[in-house]
Amino acid sequence: MKSATDYRWIATGARWLAIALVAAGPNMGIAGGTAEESPRLSFGIKVLEADSAVARRLGVATERGVLVAMVFSGSPAEQAGLQAGDVIVRFEGRDTPRIEALQRQMGEAVLGASYMIDVFRGQQRMQRRVAPAPTPTPGNYPPTFDLGLSVVPAGTPEAVRFEVESPIGVVVARVAEGSPGERAGLRAGDLILEFAGHSTETVEDYQAAILLCPLESQQPLTFVRGQQRRTTVITVAATKRTDPPRYYTHPGDNFRLLLPPLWFAFPVEQPDVPLERQYTRIISPFAAYELKCFQGVWPAANEAEDLNSYIRKQLSDGPDRVSGKVELKDALCAWVSIPLEQGRVMYRVAIVHHQRRYVLNAIAPPLSDPEKLPLPIALILGQVQFRPSDRSGPRPEGARSPIEDDPGTGTTSNPPTGSRPIPADWRPAQAGSIQFQLPPDWKASTYNNADEGHWFKGKELFPDASFSVHRDTTVEDARRAAALRERTEIRVGGQPATQYLVERTGSFAEKGLVVGVVDQAGMTVVFSAFAPTAKFEEVAPVLQQILASVRIGADRGSGSSSNAPRRENKRNPDDPQPPAEKPGVQS
Repeated sequence: MKSATDYRWIATGARWLAIALVAAGPNMGIAGGTAEESPRLSFGIKVLEADSAVARRLGVATERGVLVAMVFSGSPAEQAGLQAGDVIVRFEGRDTPRIEALQRQMGEAVLGASYMIDVFRGQQRMQRRVAPAPTPTPGNYPPTFDLGLSVVPAGTPEAVRFEVESPIGVVVARVAEGSPGERAGLRAGDLILEFAGHSTETVEDYQAAILLCPLESQQPLTFVRGQQRRTTVITVAATKRTDPPRYYTHPGDNFRLLLPPLWFAFPVEQPDVPLERQYTRIISPFAAYELKCFQGVWPAANEAEDLNSYIRKQLSDGPDRVSGKVELKDALCAWVSIPLEQGRVMYRVAIVHHQRRYVLNAIAPPLSDPEKLPLPIALILGQVQFRPSDRSGPRPEGARSPIEDDPGTGTTSNPPTGSRPIPADWRPAQAGSIQFQLPPDWKASTYNNADEGHWFKGKELFPDASFSVHRDTTVEDARRAAALRERTEIRVGGQPATQYLVERTGSFAEKGLVVGVVDQAGMTVVFSAFAPTAKFEEVAPVLQQILASVRIGADRGSGSSSNAPRRENKRNPDDPQPPAEKPGVQS
């Protein structure tokens, strides 16, 4: 298994755009020169057609437009608020039905100007103004491979034109002159069945097989030309890589996954799902594979015993389930395969590390072997990187949000918007392991307990402003049916967090901020801060300052809430507890 820095780029032969350098060969352009002829400006995104396999997997409801597949850290697009999963439909007042139109329009951009981009985010249409910047200088990244081959999946329209009838495999679409592929005797239309001893039923399988090979090594390759099966040897030649490695980092920053090239990560809006069961979708280049990485962290005090118990429970839920183990350097890992509709297979993966359990659902294509973890998924899991055990405190300076570039190539997450230095007369308050500062005229509710609480200014029932710490609840409960106005990725207590700006109308109209964070014990903490709508703009900076002052300790319930008598927790330990084992079984 290669080290984390050993990942290399792959040619897919698909229409990928790094705004707007289209990759016909194995090396993708850096995100993004606005045109191949004029790569001096960057918007900082990679995009796909809105009718691509990845877009269909996401449920994009339009065939016209351009799907934002990747937003680079610190880029103009990120600063303007664009997100992976947005669909661009207009650029500066002109429609962008396909990539070519967006490429042409962005190619006309000039430095110092800004451009209005219309996007759909789910069913909501919005506008974002983006000012392109000079293209960043490529970093000094480890070399990648160059086979000189562009490939497409068998069974697709791109493959049919080569008269390849097989529904599975990898079809060579182009062979670069003088490349290792040409020297190995490959031609356009060849159907690759195996690479380096691994079956290549999908492009993603082919990609994973190459990523496991040392650079400059010679590897066997089996292919079909016409009706004849052939074998050749190809050199995995080294070449310069221009794009940085990409990572998915778990919201608690306990581990991160190094993503293979052109695997795209999409945060999912899930307002009605408990925070711990929300997930990020990681989709492969041709949507053959998908990883759902759940935000939840479940306690596992007895690591091997808890993992075995979890796997046994998963196996007991169906007679046709199979389990297996994954050899990891720093953690225990096991999986259970679950058959899905249309012949697909889901592999529910559990990772246990430092008395915490994490869950990922891997969706594989039809005909996947339920008794064996697919090579692309095994490759990603085999490269999982955990934080050292002595780094159990807040995230270090330079750590970033769940989707990030290689360390040192991007920017850090933002603190709560509008936060200012804490005034000297503010006083400390506490709810268990959560510590923060409050203005001197704020009081504690009589309903506070040792682990959560409610503080307010003015009257307790109808306060001028309030701040609450919740343990036995979710972000959705704290919102209490309030309408979502804005979502922002911030940091609270040194941890990555999502802040929701919400509003309630009616006889007691109010606006508020609701934030969910995972504490050092791996448990979810929800903060909420509200004020009457008429006073919210005045009070909002104070609420942001309170959030900015939050410090999260390692022990839950280690202290009592300030200025308030203790009360019993609202949940009786003898009552049935909510399920914590199953973050979901459907794809």
